[in-house]
Amino acid sequence: MNVKITLWVVIIFFMSTSFLPAQDSTSVERSGKLKNRIESIVKDIFKQVEKELGTTIYEDDEEELEDDYIAEDENNDEEIEDKTDKLSLYAFPVDKGIVRNYSTKFISQNIEDKFLFRYNRVEGLFLGFQSPQKFYWDENRKFTLFGSLGYGFGEHRWRFNVGAAQQFGFGNHLFEFGIEGHSFADTRDNWLVGNLENTLSALVSRYDYRDHYGRNGYTGWLGLYVKKPTTDMQFKLSYLNDDYDSLSAKVNWSLFRTKKSFRENPAINPGEIRSLLFTFDLHNLSKSEYMPCGWSLSLSAEFAGKTLKGGYDFSRYVIDLRRYQPISQYDNINLRLRAATSEGNLPLQRMYELGGISTLPAFGYKQFAGNRLLLANIEYIVNGKMFAEGTDFPLSLLDNVNLILFTDAGFVDQVQDNLSLDSGFDNFTFKNIKSDVGFGFGTRDGKYRLGFAWRTDIKSPVSVFFRMNRPF
Repeated sequence: MNVKITLWVVIIFFMSTSFLPAQDSTSVERSGKLKNRIESIVKDIFKQVEKELGTTIYEDDEEELEDDYIAEDENNDEEIEDKTDKLSLYAFPVDKGIVRNYSTKFISQNIEDKFLFRYNRVEGLFLGFQSPQKFYWDENRKFTLFGSLGYGFGEHRWRFNVGAAQQFGFGNHLFEFGIEGHSFADTRDNWLVGNLENTLSALVSRYDYRDHYGRNGYTGWLGLYVKKPTTDMQFKLSYLNDDYDSLSAKVNWSLFRTKKSFRENPAINPGEIRSLLFTFDLHNLSKSEYMPCGWSLSLSAEFAGKTLKGGYDFSRYVIDLRRYQPISQYDNINLRLRAATSEGNLPLQRMYELGGISTLPAFGYKQFAGNRLLLANIEYIVNGKMFAEGTDFPLSLLDNVNLILFTDAGFVDQVQDNLSLDSGFDNFTFKNIKSDVGFGFGTRDGKYRLGFAWRTDIKSPVSVFFRMNRPF
């Protein structure tokens, strides 16, 4: 069943259930329940879109979080009031400040809404429901169940995850151990592009940025989390036991670019990977008025094979550090430094890649790949209000426009499996660095942006891109 047929079936079903006359009071009651259920689904969809887009589509009477977070006053002796969700893993909403690092993301930490919706070249249209995991900070002891179930109409396959966790909450500290089983189309590209942005890109322009592979197995973990009004920390030790397999593109439909085709979904190294994964994540938001200010740090170390058995023997390390630094009320400097290395037989689905959006926008998407990586991204953002504050229309329109200047530099190399972790970085020279410069125009929060990038090594055409999220 292709996407068009599926959408028409859904529309006809909704219309038939809405307009058929009720025969009795029981039918009226059932019709009312169905109508409320449909309205609830629509609301969940809009709320999920709102979180990604940072806008308001569906009115809600619930009290909104304040736009401005101020961690400390001038005397540095007052903390902000904690108005965040008591069931969330994080201290502050992601749309209110820094961009969190999702390079090491667990299905058990899925923070999407109850209704699942995505579109890509492998699953096609994917629809489903989930009960997200909740985190009970104020409870001494809490047993939680969570899971999801959905269907990919392109690959004609059900996908799911189901898990349970025992939590021990102590104010702003939470200890947890849990286990989860899953069968899903995974991706290593969460740190490059979000779900909604990728879905719209695939639906509208027939370009799926994410690469996908099948992952079936289970995960067990121990976690220690800390959450304060402007800071959250997560430390996790996990055991991963998964079977991996390659997935092929199943659909080739979009609203536009109808003469183009989706790029092929690259093959991976199939087989079983058993590994221990250590992760540490720290996020701090000092303040968020016009420009974000804070830190984001992500560390991960994965050890596969040896006594754990499995089909692959490797160790893999990634560090990602981000700083968001306001210069004044109207301008900001944002910086990301990322480094990665490995030892052993690293499978394709664990390789490091650079090029294209969120890394080196002037180069081809994922143009470079290897088992050594260095990446630096710097952007200077200035709001038009700095130049036109207090002016009348039409210059007042600049109040909601940002000018963005950026530069990026990256290094990727492939070395022998038996070399040490630091081997290969001696090839890091100015000659081997790939870099670009560019500028762009964005919205007030910097999420929507139209950018123009040029390579610095050779003369080449400008690379034009449009984003719905900040690159980091």
